[in-house]
Amino acid sequence: MRNCFVPFCDIQCKSMEKRMMFLPPKDDEIFEKWKENLPKKRPFKRNDRVCERHFHPEDVVKTWEHIINGQVFHLERGKPRLRPSAIPTLNFPNEDEILARKANRKRTSNVGTASGGAGKESIKRQRRDIDIAKENEKPAIKEELIILETVVELGDVDESHNELKRNVFTTIYDEIYEVILPSLLWGIHRDPDHGYFAFTCFDGNLMNASKVVHVDNELKMNVRIKNVLISSDQLDANTLNTDFISTILSEIDDTIICQGDDPKCKIYPEENSDLCDHCILSLNME
Repeated sequence: MRNCFVPFCDIQCKSMEKRMMFLPPKDDEIFEKWKENLPKKRPFKRNDRVCERHFHPEDVVKTWEHIINGQVFHLERGKPRLRPSAIPTLNFPNEDEILARKANRKRTSNVGTASGGAGKESIKRQRRDIDIAKENEKPAIKEELIILETVVELGDVDESHNELKRNVFTTIYDEIYEVILPSLLWGIHRDPDHGYFAFTCFDGNLMNASKVVHVDNELKMNVRIKNVLISSDQLDANTLNTDFISTILSEIDDTIICQGDDPKCKIYPEENSDLCDHCILSLNME
């Protein structure tokens, strides 16, 4: 599973067959150096992973070294490891690249949610213009035929768009494991009856799925955080693919949420706190 912590790394390396992934060191001092060096897309955690691209080659130990009769032999390790002092320093996106990609994501997201009905409205406007232009030239019976023809053609457009949505949904359903999950805490779910696919993020502190992204076969996407509906969007079949979903999941994973378990939790924590104001108040009252 590809889930390097460094922003955009998984997408850039999608064609690579295999990359070595490394968990952060147990040593607190080295762990803090990792946190300091890595891009600040969200708080770096001990269950995050960083791939080999971000380390110097000499920091990745791929062989066992044995000395036999004074001669050094190297045997390939089944699982490479990092040198204890290794710190990720290579191939990081700069701040401008991160901001540019985030801006592009927002533009793509806006297109995805807004363009679904734009084509139909454009067609309707064109047909209304045609009707108005011909209103004083054609007999009434011909006007009725034009209107009827317009309705039929718009119906064809609707059916064609619905077929496109079905095809896109089926493609992503079949290629669901091409979606790059943000971390090992995320899981993939598919309805056996092809009604939806979904992604969930398990929260070890709350002991449940804290984030859920659900996409039905009409390409309607609902996002829930701590079982509260955060957004509901109609995705655009013309731009939707596994890379688009990978980007959406990455953004949702970056969302920091309250770690409280009060039923009236406000989802987002207060500044410099792990809790929202309601959970803080509830905790103080106990």
